Amino acid sequence: MTQDELVERLAPPRLPEEFLSVGLQDLLGAFGVGLIAALILAPFLRPFLSRRVPLADEVRARLAALAGLGRDERLLRRAELLAEYGVPLEGAERDALYRPDAEVDEAALDARIVAAARKRGR
Repeated sequence: MTQDELVERLAPPRLPEEFLSVGLQDLLGAFGVGLIAALILAPFLRPFLSRRVPLADEVRARLAALAGLGRDERLLRRAELLAEYGVPLEGAERDALYRPDAEVDEAALDARIVAAARKRGR
């Protein structure tokens, strides 16, 4: 038996002709189902699809925002950032919080904060 003979012996389809063809209503229904599925899945996929800013860049931006503050306020905010990353203040830095005349290397302090953020970001 050849393939053509087999096809001839098959019974004709029992569904109406309208059910066998894809029409505009079918396409619109599929589109609507796709939109509903996207709305349901979007909140679950958002963490995987969002662009992430590296933690070190975020910390640099936070440090840059401190530029407009006074010296004492900047030092306090830097100490808070260090505490946030679990790094203790060194002796001179701790003394500078309580003595306004104490000197602190702000660039070194910023470098320690960024290094702590990088270490935590891994």
